[in-house]
Amino acid sequence: MEVVFLLGSIQAFFFASVLFSKKEMAATHKVLFVLFVLNGFILLDHYLELQEVIFSHPHLLGLTYTLPMVIGPLLLLYTLLLIIPQRSISKQFAFHGIPFLILVVYLIFDFYFLSGSEKLAYYHRQTEVSTSFMIYLAEFLLNFSLPVYSVYSIMLLSKHSKQIKNTFSFTEKIDLKWLRIILYLFVSISVIMLFTNLISDVFPIISFLTGDSYIFAALTIAIFFIGYYGIKQKAIYPTTSKHKEETTHTKNSYQKSGLKSSSYEHYLQKLNRLLETEKIYLNARLTLKELADEMQMTENNLSQLINEGLNKTFYQLINEHRVEHFKRSISKSEFQHLSILGVALESGFNSKSSFNSIFKQHTGLTPSQFKKQLDK
Repeated sequence: MEVVFLLGSIQAFFFASVLFSKKEMAATHKVLFVLFVLNGFILLDHYLELQEVIFSHPHLLGLTYTLPMVIGPLLLLYTLLLIIPQRSISKQFAFHGIPFLILVVYLIFDFYFLSGSEKLAYYHRQTEVSTSFMIYLAEFLLNFSLPVYSVYSIMLLSKHSKQIKNTFSFTEKIDLKWLRIILYLFVSISVIMLFTNLISDVFPIISFLTGDSYIFAALTIAIFFIGYYGIKQKAIYPTTSKHKEETTHTKNSYQKSGLKSSSYEHYLQKLNRLLETEKIYLNARLTLKELADEMQMTENNLSQLINEGLNKTFYQLINEHRVEHFKRSISKSEFQHLSILGVALESGFNSKSSFNSIFKQHTGLTPSQFKKQLDK
């Protein structure tokens, strides 16, 4: 199994080199670059430990011990950079690195400047004889940091998945399902290992090295998917977006709105014309901002009009019209040469999966079932 960690390390450094070769790195890619480099060293260190190379070169001991403590905060930072504009992230985020710095300073005075033989004795004492309070505390932080930050990131992504339906008419490539799956993987493995470690303190079931190996195996898998999806993933909102001011559409955000209920009828007629006559919903990448520009009103006011005037989200409104367009088009002669998916794409949908899901939500039928009913 040891070779898996070596391959995982090479993989991490490869993804880091891909990002480094870019002429310009976005903020999200800079965070990914740091994540890949750190994980590359962590996995390499674990491989050398399993091969017992570290014990013949004791000055390598503990060099990456503190690094897992920053993986959680970096994953959270990456998540935040994807779902909100960079300028909205407070500089106070740096305080998340304080536990890491405290532990590094402690080890500088307590471990890092020891001789090789003293480091081996320290390692043996902490792992097999009597663990000191500070190392117990460090282990606690190391074990709980990743799952806690992962859970918080999952909560933010769940909120994000609801929020984008007020701003976008599509969810492909912006719902970040891939990132949520990776975070769930971290949480699941961490919980299993925490439970196993607690039992092992009483009944020695597995060694701490074996427990670490399970975590690092999950990390190796996660690195592959983060590399595959993360390098291609762009921030959902551009840096110049007024996301904080204009796209957090809640009832509270409408309290200071300049849109009066008396003007709803005027704007609803204008909205209906854009939808029914100009068929603006056929734009597969239509956003709230684009429709607001056409309506000559702010995003917040348009969201209020849709939410309160029609009791719908922007996503629901646009996709309802796409479904109706598909239902009208599928039986027309000019669309007979197209497949069901072809007509769906012509109706403004982005993909087969989203079309099937949305169509069944609105009609209770699959597209194929609907077409069979028409052909009878």
